Amino acid sequence: MQIKSFFSFITITLIMGAFIIVLSNPFFEGFIVLIWVVYFIASMMKVVDTLADQKVYAQQHAAYLLDRQKKRYEFDNLRLRRLVETLGSGVLLIAADETIQIINATFYETFKRSNLKGQSFHALSDIEPLYKKILEAVIAEQSSRFQIAYDAHFYDLIMTPLVSDEGYQGMLVLITDITSLKNAEHYQKQFTADVSHELKTPLSALIGMSEILKDKTVDDATQEDFIQTIYDESMRLEVMISDLLTISKMDRLDYTLTKEPTPLKTIIKNVEKLLRTIIDKKGLSLTYDIEDVTLVVDKHRMQQVLINLIKNAVAYTDEGGIKVTGKVDGEYYRLAVQDSGIGMAPEHLPYVFKRFYRIDEGRGRDSGGSGLGLSITKNVILKHGGQIFAESREGEGTTFTMLLPM
Repeated sequence: MQIKSFFSFITITLIMGAFIIVLSNPFFEGFIVLIWVVYFIASMMKVVDTLADQKVYAQQHAAYLLDRQKKRYEFDNLRLRRLVETLGSGVLLIAADETIQIINATFYETFKRSNLKGQSFHALSDIEPLYKKILEAVIAEQSSRFQIAYDAHFYDLIMTPLVSDEGYQGMLVLITDITSLKNAEHYQKQFTADVSHELKTPLSALIGMSEILKDKTVDDATQEDFIQTIYDESMRLEVMISDLLTISKMDRLDYTLTKEPTPLKTIIKNVEKLLRTIIDKKGLSLTYDIEDVTLVVDKHRMQQVLINLIKNAVAYTDEGGIKVTGKVDGEYYRLAVQDSGIGMAPEHLPYVFKRFYRIDEGRGRDSGGSGLGLSITKNVILKHGGQIFAESREGEGTTFTMLLPM
């Protein structure tokens, strides 16, 4: 250990001595200065190269970030364009200078227009109700919402101004076709009015006759007649309320049939048992010509269909009878109910399945029906994936034919 320390001391002493000799010699002094200058220049060049590399890296990184931002913008722009194009509503973006900057295919298709982008929105002046509301919103630079009617359609307009720190930048217009909604609203109001009217008639009879009976001013024969009428009208009300509940249930979006393989003759036999009394009461016949099959159907709903059709036939038939026929017809089973009744004129056929539709009021009242049976029947057949249609002539009877999937 002491030897190692001794040699280290000798080495350091020699180096220092050599350094002193060099410094004391002018030649070596100049040489050392030259070396120092070269070293300094080399160090500065290295610093410059490092700074240059950092600048290049910074430029490349900035270019990368800019390119990524550009691609992100292009992607967002593309996504926005696709979203606008796929919207079921018409879209207009009107800039502050009143030119149309964005317009989608739905708008073109709805209003039968093309090549409006870049044009002034005043080019829409021929679509008067739309143009008028847009003009009002642009002038006011305020949000607004309206419903307009144009070309047998109804539209909902939502107009929203686009505002930034610099002020008003334009107006965004969203146009939605609400014709089906308006029709449904009208249908609902009409249906409510029809129900109120239909319920009011038997109720008025019940109240009126009940008041007369309460006064005890009628003879026994009249009293018995009134009681029978009250019973008939009560039964009619019961049928109507039952049919209304059925329609309400079937109109629900989540309503489904309970289908199962069912022999058709089983349904026929059940229907005959339930209707035999009213058929015999009118002295009519009920015959069958059925090709027996097993159908995948909702047994109770199909039974209701046949009850509605046969009861309808009985109501409008005074002589002869009703015949039920059925046979396989390709991918369908053709089931028909034919009567020999009074029939109807051809102009009534397109409306026989409409709710509360009657060819004449007296005819409907006499039948005691609710005016809903055929509507329910069609609904059930359609939910089975089938079809139903009516054929009739005045004085020659009526035939209702159903096509049910096999």
